[in-house]
Amino acid sequence: MQYYNLPCELMISLDCVTDKEAFDFLAKIGHSVEWVRVTNQLFFPYGVALLQQLRNYGYKIFLDIRLSDTPLSMAASILSLHHQPIDQISVQLIQGLPSLQFAKTALKQSLPDAQLVATTLLYHLHRYETLSKIFNHLSKNLMNYYYRLAVAAKIYHVMCTAYEFPFLLKHFGAHFSYIIYGSDLNTTQERYPFFKMAKRGARTFILGESCLKQKDPEAYIFKIREEIAQAFVTSNEVYTV
Repeated sequence: MQYYNLPCELMISLDCVTDKEAFDFLAKIGHSVEWVRVTNQLFFPYGVALLQQLRNYGYKIFLDIRLSDTPLSMAASILSLHHQPIDQISVQLIQGLPSLQFAKTALKQSLPDAQLVATTLLYHLHRYETLSKIFNHLSKNLMNYYYRLAVAAKIYHVMCTAYEFPFLLKHFGAHFSYIIYGSDLNTTQERYPFFKMAKRGARTFILGESCLKQKDPEAYIFKIREEIAQAFVTSNEVYTV
């Protein structure tokens, strides 16, 4: 298959138990996605050797371990990853501005080409429709506070859910590059969710459980790219297969 060359990128979340399971799945999808997301589930047992294998396959790597600690501990954690094949690494905003600033300084020293990705504990509460009802005045105020910390720390990439995205877009606009988690679950229950979020400015979509369970995940990803492509079709620009 050929794939659309779009402003948006796709990321597969390797929510697998073993490295063999992860690489077996990647063999099914080839290079139909640009990114892979590695969490504690794979990183702790397999370490940086896994990251190097993924880089050898040509993927960009998001290490989603959500660092959350004291300023010195967060800096030490990032420094320990010196020159590893990591393009993005996540941090929890809840630790406050000093920890974020230490993390940013350490990143410049150990992974100068990598980017921090901001996330919050609230992200877990806004993932599914049954929990989205708690997206109330309190949680909006907390999100506003936390993401202002990201602005202060000059962190420009954020991971959020489809529910959080409109709120962040309204309050922070194009200041952030938005990574939408769980987008293939369509938790908003809207038609054409990828088209709508891409149209509004989302730039990376993380594909998770729904994609992993597909009999033909490559074809599934291709359909998502087709949907996203429609957000960028103009009278002067046509995306073709």
